[in-house]
Amino acid sequence: MKFSILIILISLFIISSCSQYGYRQDTYLTERLETVSEIILSFKPAKVIWANFERTLFVSDSKTSLIYIYKDNQQVNAVGGPGFGVDNFNRLTDIAVSPHGKLLALDSFQKQIKQFDNNGKWLENHTIVGVQEPYLFDVGRDGTLYVYDKAYNEIVMIDEQLKEVLQRFGKFYFDNPVSVRTSNQMVIVYDEGKDQTFIFDSYGRLEKDLSGYWQVDRYNKRYLLQKGKILIDVNRDEQKILTPQTIDSFTVKENYLYQTVGNRVIVTEIVYKRFNLNEVPIDW
Repeated sequence: MKFSILIILISLFIISSCSQYGYRQDTYLTERLETVSEIILSFKPAKVIWANFERTLFVSDSKTSLIYIYKDNQQVNAVGGPGFGVDNFNRLTDIAVSPHGKLLALDSFQKQIKQFDNNGKWLENHTIVGVQEPYLFDVGRDGTLYVYDKAYNEIVMIDEQLKEVLQRFGKFYFDNPVSVRTSNQMVIVYDEGKDQTFIFDSYGRLEKDLSGYWQVDRYNKRYLLQKGKILIDVNRDEQKILTPQTIDSFTVKENYLYQTVGNRVIVTEIVYKRFNLNEVPIDW
């Protein structure tokens, strides 16, 4: 019995020592970006989202209320447009992709999520419950929706069937949010008015409040847009430049990074290198 306790204490000491000297177990480092899609548009994109299912790129145009669909860098369809049809929009404000690869589009005026397949075929519409003025949204891995209600200045967490409000949060944090994205069971909200990024867990608890425009990947690596450059957060509150080119904006969703430069859209896959215990110094 005493021998077993001694072994446990030694094991704990080893783990503590490794942590003290700057090592992590099962650490994933961002090694490089690999381009999977790159297109030049005739307009400046409002929102960009990539569906790895059938490798489809969706790009929305706020001026025309159209969503363009690309496969292999070629346009295959355009859906939406202004109107009152089941597949039209009165006010298209955001797009996302469901866990099953379906295109979801938010009509803020109609208070509806309109669903299309990845070829652009209209499937169905869902009225959003419990939200006065839906403006931004995204979908978690489990299908849960996180909708920004502009009227009440808060995030509303809704079940996958869009029938029940599960939680409300963030009411006193925001000024002018322009982006809501989920990644690795977190909800990342960028507030342009405050130039701050709020990172919540999937239950609405605030984890981080960061100055500037940040995004988070599937392994909790943080990326910052600063003076047109994407910087990746490293340990000890330091960043290093990830991309040399100057960009307008970017989004990270799980292990994909989307960049916009004027009318140009670049989708890259984040390639990681995995290290085991005692291989990675904390100040990498």
